[in-house]
Amino acid sequence: MITAVTVEKTAGERKGNKLEGFNISINLGIDSVKGEEIKMKYDFIVNYGKEAGYVVVSGYIIAKETKERAQEIEKFWKEKKKLPDDYKKVVANNIAIYGTGNASIIAKVLNFPPPIVPPPMKDEDKKEEKK
Repeated sequence: MITAVTVEKTAGERKGNKLEGFNISINLGIDSVKGEEIKMKYDFIVNYGKEAGYVVVSGYIIAKETKERAQEIEKFWKEKKKLPDDYKKVVANNIAIYGTGNASIIAKVLNFPPPIVPPPMKDEDKKEEKK
């Protein structure tokens, strides 16, 4: 369960007026696992194009799980350098919502259009069932 999302750093730069739409990316990594608490570092990046600029919101997302689940997630991360799919979905959706809100404020100051909240991640199994 996600218990906190923090912002530790924001950055943005407007280089010019040639907007090329925008791309949103999320970088995520486990910072620490202590008992039931998982602390993950994230970067929420909105890129408006090489000649236009960018907005970045960085911080931590804290989750509390059972000790066994936390250890399972940490082991998976160490082996594959990614989160288990079911957990990644929850974390990424929370970062997307929180990051979009904060990035929108910075985008407004830089006179960029606000980023739109990406659609929630869905289960891959459910996608296959619809086909």
